[in-house]
Amino acid sequence: LPTKWILLDSWWYYKGAGGGVKNWTARPDIFPNGSRYVYEQTGWKIQAHNRYWSTDNDYKSMYPFTCSSQDCLPTEYQFWEYLFGINQDWGLTVYEQDWLSTSEDSVPQLQNDTNFGRAWLMQMGQAAYQYDVSIQYCMSYPRHVMTSVELASVTQARASDDYHPGNDQWRVGISSIFTSAIDIAPSKDSMWTMPGPQAGPYSNTTQEPYNRLQALVMSLSNGPYTFADQIGKSDVDLIMRCCST
Repeated sequence: LPTKWILLDSWWYYKGAGGGVKNWTARPDIFPNGSRYVYEQTGWKIQAHNRYWSTDNDYKSMYPFTCSSQDCLPTEYQFWEYLFGINQDWGLTVYEQDWLSTSEDSVPQLQNDTNFGRAWLMQMGQAAYQYDVSIQYCMSYPRHVMTSVELASVTQARASDDYHPGNDQWRVGISSIFTSAIDIAPSKDSMWTMPGPQAGPYSNTTQEPYNRLQALVMSLSNGPYTFADQIGKSDVDLIMRCCST
């Protein structure tokens, strides 16, 4: 299976108070030799997940943040320039900014300052463009997605709920119409490509009865194609029917 890229979800970095990001670097218990080693050994491009910043994050001593009791957001472009600048050597291609709605609902400055919401996304997007990194929005409100029309770096947005084998998060028609209308790709969360049980966080009877439907919808969405099978459990023929290379 000629895998070309991987998604590192919310398990790879350090978390702090309230479950936010304390430090956006690879934990040694996940990648003992670091994320750069993985890239050098595989050549895989990487989409890396991020969430809201914790109130005790390691960057607050370097850059200004505005915070609620649960999470923080940076207030200056220089922070994003620093973040993308120090993460150029391990294949970072897509930065996934998740939990947008959580920050929107909790950080007072986003609710009380009519300019800050746009400034926050513009700073992130412009810095990403400077370092040739694309952005995916996740858990976004329409206001976030609409802001992307000003940002060439925002290329995609999650159009589905989180995946669970057997659920109906393949129903992305309405949200896909919205994202496609403003020329960003709708992203359906990953899937199991085999119908039988697989090892993981689910019970040993959990199955994916709609694997072919999941694959079809993901292909027709024209968004990123992701699968989340246990190693050795992927339906290679099904995957390759949905990809050109």
